[in-house]
Amino acid sequence: MIDLNDLEKIIILHIFKYGAESPIFWKRISKEYSMDQVREGFRSLQRKGIIEYCGSQISRKYLTSSIKNTIKRKAKPMKGKRSYFCLTRDGKILAKNLLSDVKYNIP
Repeated sequence: MIDLNDLEKIIILHIFKYGAESPIFWKRISKEYSMDQVREGFRSLQRKGIIEYCGSQISRKYLTSSIKNTIKRKAKPMKGKRSYFCLTRDGKILAKNLLSDVKYNIP
C-alpha cells in the first residue's frame, strides 16, 4: 500500500466521487487546508502515479463538484485555464480500497 497522508486520501476520494477536479476549486471547498498544502498534495499524488493531468479544458460531459449539471448543459464550451486532474487506473483501485477501509468526510 502506498504511504498517503490524510489530505491525499481525501483528495483521492473527492476525485473518485465527483470526477476531474482543479486544485483551486478543491481549495474553495476545503477550508482547513492552505493552498500550498493542497497544491503539494496534488503534486505528490501525481508523482506517485495516482492522479494524472487531464488538461486545462475539460469536457462538459464529465462531472465535477465545482460545475453543476444544469449549468453545464446550458453553458458554452469552457474556456478556463485551470489544471484539471483525474484518477489513473491505479488511483481508481486505490480509491475503492480506501472507501471500503475508512469513511472520510469528503468535501
